[in-house]
Amino acid sequence: MNNIKEFELLANDTRKKVKEFGVTSKTVMNNFDRCIRLLTEHLKVNCLEFSLKIGFAWLNQYKFNENNSTGTNHNLERAFRRIILLLWDNKQGQLNKWKIYPSITQALPETQEFIKILTDYKLYLKKANYADEIVEFRFGCARGLLIFFEDNQIYTFDQVTNKLIADYFASAHFTNRKPSGVQAEAVRVKLFLEYLEDEKIVNKKLLHYAVPRYRI
Repeated sequence: MNNIKEFELLANDTRKKVKEFGVTSKTVMNNFDRCIRLLTEHLKVNCLEFSLKIGFAWLNQYKFNENNSTGTNHNLERAFRRIILLLWDNKQGQLNKWKIYPSITQALPETQEFIKILTDYKLYLKKANYADEIVEFRFGCARGLLIFFEDNQIYTFDQVTNKLIADYFASAHFTNRKPSGVQAEAVRVKLFLEYLEDEKIVNKKLLHYAVPRYRI
């Protein structure tokens, strides 16, 4: 049982640090509590000590609710994966800031406001009769931007600034990319921001001007 007590202490300390980093999203914290509850039970039943390997092994065999949409399951899997990595980094004494972990799946944002906007945006594109491949590309560009917002602890559109958008194009997502690919994504991100402005989802009218101009 000492292993469980140690894990509970680790989980409590990790949760405290996450809040100290400024994370205020109820969705993020609810997912954290749910993951800890389920993972604690798994460790207890199987007499295991928490490690990165054991955490991922549990996640790989975890049965997500088949009644949930694919997007919902992806969000939960992404959230649990991040929590396991946060726990492990804390156990290793390496959790001194909110960390951005590369995603291994085509994840969606966790925040309900962002999920709804993506759903509405895809519907808008389809109603405009864009080809499927164009819809998916523009949707993917919007998705990447919103995930970047969350990774930087931004969970509502009224928190978005021109600087944050400029920072996105200086992030690792664009490292070692072909100029043509960066330019193409920048154009689609700008179109997404113009959509948000036209729909009055963001109060700021000039966010799209923060997207850098790339010349090839």
